[in-house]
Amino acid sequence: MERKHKGKCPFCNSEMAPEVIEKNTIRRDKCKCTTCGEIIYKCRNIFCNDYAKGGLLYDDELCPPCGEGLLKAVKEFPDKYRAAIQKVVEEKNREKNN
Repeated sequence: MERKHKGKCPFCNSEMAPEVIEKNTIRRDKCKCTTCGEIIYKCRNIFCNDYAKGGLLYDDELCPPCGEGLLKAVKEFPDKYRAAIQKVVEEKNREKNN
């Protein structure tokens, strides 16, 4: 059976090289953790080598750490860029009124 690269399982947190149980060309390969037997998929973050959870109705796109990182970035975005966005909007409004 073919194996994927080593990465962390989102279910049992073990570092393993999962077995490919369904090879795909367009979608991600369906894999099985060699430690706990759960269905997993490669994380969609191209810089990450870990795995995302597979489910009955939905397969996660990102592994837990990447998902948490994205959520944190989205929460911080408004505070970090609010002043800059407001400045651009005010400049555009001034240009419109002139």
